[in-house]
Amino acid sequence: MHLCDIRGSAGELGLKDAGADNYFGLIYISDTAAFKKLIEEDKAGITIEEDALSPLLFQDINRPDTRIHILIGARKFMEGWNSWRVSTVGLLNIGRQEGSQIIQLFGLGIRLKGRDLSLKRSVALPGNHPKHLRLLETLNIFAVRANYMA
Repeated sequence: MHLCDIRGSAGELGLKDAGADNYFGLIYISDTAAFKKLIEEDKAGITIEEDALSPLLFQDINRPDTRIHILIGARKFMEGWNSWRVSTVGLLNIGRQEGSQIIQLFGLGIRLKGRDLSLKRSVALPGNHPKHLRLLETLNIFAVRANYMA
């Protein structure tokens, strides 16, 4: 895996397979230098690169043709963020202790579209649905160092 520092945007690290032209994931955090240092020290075989040519990844994440399918982020999402495209969200250091962060994150931060802007998934709507649609409609959220959320 390659972790690429997107030079045009502070806080964006792109994820792609070795030899791939396009990114499949985005890490959006404030301290990319410290994170890259942790990756280098870990020696897990992740290659760190700089990318001075690619456009910003976050601004295009809602485009129907985006190739970003994994978003790992931080406090940006508590500011309010609509997305219909993301299937997995990773949270770093959010919800470590009791407080309003989690309520803000899910109340203001992540707003899911649902069918016809109803916020409902297919299982809550009448009619027949494709067999594996529920899997595609699932938003997967995981957290690192989020003791209070557990």
